Amino acid sequence: MATTNTPIILTNHDIIFVGCRFGFNTPTTNSAAVMFKVNTGAYNIQFIYCTFAPLTSKALSAPGLAWPSSGAGLQGSTQIVGTNCILDTDAYQFSLGAYSTTVSGSFMVWSDHCDYWGFGNGALDTQVTTNQINFTENWAHDVCSFGTLGYHQDGVGYFDGGTGPTNVLIRHNTISANAANTNGIGFQTGPCTNIIIDNNYISGYANTVNLAGIGSSANSKFINNIFGTDVPWYRPFLGDYSAAFTGTTNLWRNNKLKFFPGSAPVSNWVGSSNQNFGASPFIYTSADDGKFLIPGSSNGNATLSTTDFTG
Repeated sequence: MATTNTPIILTNHDIIFVGCRFGFNTPTTNSAAVMFKVNTGAYNIQFIYCTFAPLTSKALSAPGLAWPSSGAGLQGSTQIVGTNCILDTDAYQFSLGAYSTTVSGSFMVWSDHCDYWGFGNGALDTQVTTNQINFTENWAHDVCSFGTLGYHQDGVGYFDGGTGPTNVLIRHNTISANAANTNGIGFQTGPCTNIIIDNNYISGYANTVNLAGIGSSANSKFINNIFGTDVPWYRPFLGDYSAAFTGTTNLWRNNKLKFFPGSAPVSNWVGSSNQNFGASPFIYTSADDGKFLIPGSSNGNATLSTTDFTG
């Protein structure tokens, strides 16, 4: 187990971490609060079966140890410390920052079968690079509270810092957080190109997915993803992405809703002052289980359909 209050900066290559637990606590919103920074010079960095978490002196585990996130089954948007989140001052900002501009090796960084929780702004933050980034078979869950630090509480992607990334694979992960403020998967500004988001289970967050940074010529795919209602969310998409995925190099296919008994739309998302909750919430019923989620401008920027989006 490694514990630290300062970032671990990697500038070397061909390093593999297996079965490690990394604990971190720097309660701030500045750039020093990234647990691992994969910086220029680094490539072929692998994390396999590792845990990224707060210091054990702050939190031994996420509240309730529930899948896909603590508070599953609670219908509401209020964060309750000890029930569906930990305290922001016991947490940290980002788990893993993929920032290397070195294009060498097979990939820059690859996280596989890892556990991420207790972060305030994201499990994986990507930017600048054109080298391959792989995020596969991971569990990113249980963000900390919004609290006094004003964390955005994102999950995985590119979050408005520096130049957008190219060549990112996000496949077969569970990404979930109860009453979080922003995006479970977000490529918020662009250009972001060759982004593959495939076969993930996603629930929670306010606007669960934000693909605003993926333009019409981005050669990107959003395919085979499941949106579960077990952890509440305000709407599945922040914007209307139909144009970016119609008649372009991008592909949108087989993204579906999974309804859980007892769940219902959240009509009054508490959120925080830095979020846009002006649009109407996403409306669904049990009859919509298994339907396709089609990008659009109504019903929380998604249409429920028995036939798939064809672009």
